Amino acid sequence: MVRVGPVYTPPEHRGRGYAAMATAAVSRAALDSGAREVLLFTDLANPTSNALYHRLGYRPVQDHLVLSLTPEEHTADRNRSARSLPGEADGGLAGKGRESPRTRLEEAQ
Repeated sequence: MVRVGPVYTPPEHRGRGYAAMATAAVSRAALDSGAREVLLFTDLANPTSNALYHRLGYRPVQDHLVLSLTPEEHTADRNRSARSLPGEADGGLAGKGRESPRTRLEEAQ
């Protein structure tokens, strides 16, 4: 299994598709190298990243709640979701050709 992340785009560069291209390329490279599954974590409160990962073929596999009970670490608790991109046999990003991730997702559905 390969883990992708963290994925982050500075605010001044958002909306140009950089994260989509980078995540798709890294995911494709992992699967092409023989990874059977690619995993990433996403913030459930971020609909933009969740929609992107869905378009790339990632599917939710588990939700996590991170809690901090020490005063020094009273930062905002976040709900996070583990997402998995299955290999070719499971309809993931891998394929025989170099289709776009969106095409592969639509074919898998």
